[in-house]
Amino acid sequence: MAVDLQETLNSEQAALANRTVKVEHIQRLIAKLRRMKVGRDSEGLEWQINTRVAAA
Repeated sequence: MAVDLQETLNSEQAALANRTVKVEHIQRLIAKLRRMKVGRDSEGLEWQINTRVAAA
């Protein structure tokens, strides 16, 4: 039983790590697209968004 729980935990941790990598990749893509679309103005907006999210 303990082995099954450890395997489940390891599997869930791997899935979480995979999702984290995907989210970070998508965030980088969004930042790139924002820069392509509106230039530096969007970088300031992104900073404001990140600051407010971090404060929440």
